[in-house]
Amino acid sequence: ISCHLCRGPKFICERSYASAVCPDPSQQFCINDVENLKDGSRYVTRRCATKAECDKDWITESSYRNECSHYNVVILQDAHFECSFCCQGDNCNLQTVPDNLYGSVVG
Repeated sequence: ISCHLCRGPKFICERSYASAVCPDPSQQFCINDVENLKDGSRYVTRRCATKAECDKDWITESSYRNECSHYNVVILQDAHFECSFCCQGDNCNLQTVPDNLYGSVVG
């Protein structure tokens, strides 16, 4: 699987990233980690992930929280919180919040 990755400074990873094949065969998912800051700015980290990482970071720790499940990159939020968004499929993490989130019911 390929994911959009960014290993540079966190503040540039929302707009600067490159597609790459995930090096570990167990990494069949892509995750975007978003840290929203009190001033409304945010840091985005893009990475490859295992199913266990998605189950923990997205399903268990992010998906049930309103600030994550309803996160909209257009609306500035003046609160500090972190969300992880997991998706499955080549380069599925192009958008900060992927369209096809892992575990979501489509339709």
